[in-house]
Amino acid sequence: MAPLFDTSTLVTFGLASAALVAAPGPGQALVLTRTLQGGTRSGLLTACGLEVGTAAHTLAAALGLSAILATSAAAGTGHMEYLDPASEAYATLCRRLLALTSAA
Repeated sequence: MAPLFDTSTLVTFGLASAALVAAPGPGQALVLTRTLQGGTRSGLLTACGLEVGTAAHTLAAALGLSAILATSAAAGTGHMEYLDPASEAYATLCRRLLALTSAA
């Protein structure tokens, strides 16, 4: 059976993938800036906040809510009633974990 891809295609794909993964994005720039301005705690809280947003968007996409919210202007802000308490709970958890690690 013949290989699905030739070696040069796989090497090109691997190099392109590695370059995309290694390139810093706006999230990394934000975390780096906040860490330099406010210290490790500030950087970690920023990273936690970014992950909350990523998790919320992933969940919304998995449930098909992203398409609904994108097409409905009325639903554009209504979803914040449900996401805000969840993100607040996650931020509280991050603060408590940081407090435990700082005390140790």
